[in-house]
Amino acid sequence: MPTFPPFPRFNLDDPCAQDPDNLIKNGTMGPAHHDTPFGTVVDNWEPFVISANAPQFRWVDNEAIDPGGSQQIFSGDTFDAGVMQTVKKLQPNMVYMIRLGYSLAAKSFGGPNVRVQTIGRKIGVDVNGGTDAKSPNVIWGPDLFDGKAALNRPEMQMVFVAKANQATIFLRAMVKDGGEGENRVWFDAICMEARPDISPSDVQQPAPIEQTLEQAAQARADAAKPWMPVNNTAALWLAAKAMGLQDQQTDELSFTYKGENYLCQVFNFGIVYCKVGDFGNVKVIRK
Repeated sequence: MPTFPPFPRFNLDDPCAQDPDNLIKNGTMGPAHHDTPFGTVVDNWEPFVISANAPQFRWVDNEAIDPGGSQQIFSGDTFDAGVMQTVKKLQPNMVYMIRLGYSLAAKSFGGPNVRVQTIGRKIGVDVNGGTDAKSPNVIWGPDLFDGKAALNRPEMQMVFVAKANQATIFLRAMVKDGGEGENRVWFDAICMEARPDISPSDVQQPAPIEQTLEQAAQARADAAKPWMPVNNTAALWLAAKAMGLQDQQTDELSFTYKGENYLCQVFNFGIVYCKVGDFGNVKVIRK
């Protein structure tokens, strides 16, 4: 069975981020961008934060390898965060290849950037299209903490087999040292294409991860639509009020776990859930 790396060449024309057949939208990482609670993020991408400390995000035009600028993530503290994009209209059981062409990491001490070995980068993919970077369903590539390396690194390339009609791509930055200086990461030039020439059997695939009941309730709550009127005499609502979870954010939501029917409901400070008919045994996932 082949191993990756070494990776095959892209069929996309270089610069691949600008190729119209690139499956990544805005692979050039700008110049169009939008505001988020963490700063500016390039269009078609959204931020995610894993660490307790949230860094700042901004589109910049001072570090890039193709026109449009790049996505910068920075902080004077440690952090673990990044940007993600869900790529749609994929073909299940098709092999896809992705590459992050530019992943510069450096510290700034008020002058020129200084390359260090304490700022890591990695790429990941949720082959089911999930958007939770903390999910065990995300397949992560290796860490790259080499501060001198930035361009077309094999650690920033991945081959995967699609399991659904969409997959979410994660670009992640990790800072170990919160000492002096500002920690900075730049992402630019990301490309993705289908590879029908590669057999799915030649790609190492992780074993399916069985959800726990709590994870099933969480997933159903995450997929909920905005608030709507609810039954404030129901067992879930009464239990949530008794637990001090404040106001409801969804109606009761049904889901199935191991063939059994359950209900869950989202409140400001937690998610309550129980098996249908077992309304005296309401559980809570606190936010």
